[in-house]
Amino acid sequence: MSSLRRGYNIGSHASCGFIERILHPVTAGIGIHTITYTFTDTNGCTNATNDTVEVLGTNVTFIAPADVCIDVGVQTGLGGGSPTGGTYSGTGVTDDGNGTTYSFDPSSAGIGMHTITYSFTDGNTCTTTATDDIEVFALPTVSFTAPADLCVDVGVQTGLGGGSPAGGEYSGNGVTDDGNGTTYSFDPSTAGVGTHTITYTFTSANNCTDSVNGDIEVYDLPTVTITGFADLCVNDGVQTGLDGGSPAGGIYSGPGVTDDGNGTSYSFDPATAGVGSHTITYTFTNANNCTDSASEAVEVITLPDVSVTDNAPTFTANTSGADYQWINCDTSQPIMGETNQSFTATDPGSYAVMITLDGCSDTSACFLYQPLGVGDENIERIRLYPIPAKHTLQINTQVEKMTLLSINGQTLIETKENALDISNINVGVYFILIRTKK
Repeated sequence: MSSLRRGYNIGSHASCGFIERILHPVTAGIGIHTITYTFTDTNGCTNATNDTVEVLGTNVTFIAPADVCIDVGVQTGLGGGSPTGGTYSGTGVTDDGNGTTYSFDPSSAGIGMHTITYSFTDGNTCTTTATDDIEVFALPTVSFTAPADLCVDVGVQTGLGGGSPAGGEYSGNGVTDDGNGTTYSFDPSTAGVGTHTITYTFTSANNCTDSVNGDIEVYDLPTVTITGFADLCVNDGVQTGLDGGSPAGGIYSGPGVTDDGNGTSYSFDPATAGVGSHTITYTFTNANNCTDSASEAVEVITLPDVSVTDNAPTFTANTSGADYQWINCDTSQPIMGETNQSFTATDPGSYAVMITLDGCSDTSACFLYQPLGVGDENIERIRLYPIPAKHTLQINTQVEKMTLLSINGQTLIETKENALDISNINVGVYFILIRTKK
């Protein structure tokens, strides 16, 4: 029995003469292996011979890096092959040429499973390889719809959504994520006027993250102003064609205010508003549907008290500290020089006083001064008031009887009171017959 030692690289194949000898070095493995040949002749005699073969090579191992997302960028300084001194190859792989490290670009490799190979050649020029797989994961498909643009003063918008798939997170100026993977709130006053980006970020089960943006614009409020007008007396009547609001196109409102509906003017009735301070407001809405307003106060001033104390022939206005002008009702003219609080009549007639206080004026009812033409100083002076009268005509003394006569002498009303109800008497000139008590 003879023995031969032969060397084979893993994977070699040899034959000699008609005897074919097949060796699978990968199956046999690295090392020295004995091959036996056995023969039986026609006589049934059997003999065997041995030979040895050595499978050359090195045990090579390789562990691939962890699976990655396609957007993580080039992974550098990777290793995992043993023993050192080999070469790395594969889709997306760039060997660093130092026998130790390599880089992997997932975006070049593309989505899917990829095999990285580590090859090592030993001193016998035998090359051995080891492989491992790395998977490149796709990013999740993320979508987001931002809410409609809004005005800065609308307040915090709650329960907003629009991100898909559910389970992500919202961020941005003025954004507060609700932590439920579905909704968020947006505060336009915190974000401020202008265009803001809201971002929805989602991470998949493979720990791959992608995000999408949406813009929302926060509109400023319009700049609104109003210019008021001077204070008014309660009897000044309706003021029309008033304006002062800017920009044009708004609406005026307030006590006593009637907007003209033209975006420019309004009217103000001080009698309807009443005495006191009133706020007139001008409200304007711009093209972005944002609304603001401006206000101005107007004072409606009460009229002075125009009652008069009768101590005929001297009459005294009951309001002090005002401006006075006594008037002759018969001529409808002011009496020259009679501007004091008191007035002493020197002639029979009908008189009144106009009183001005705090810029507002009013005139008393006319009262009649008619001294009797009898020389007895003890006879009482009689005064009828007001003249003219609409409802009740009063006398300043107790009467036995008072009779209202038509211009033709017809008796219309008789009374024993010191007042006549003339509310049902037509406008005109009448006589009054008075009988006083003794």
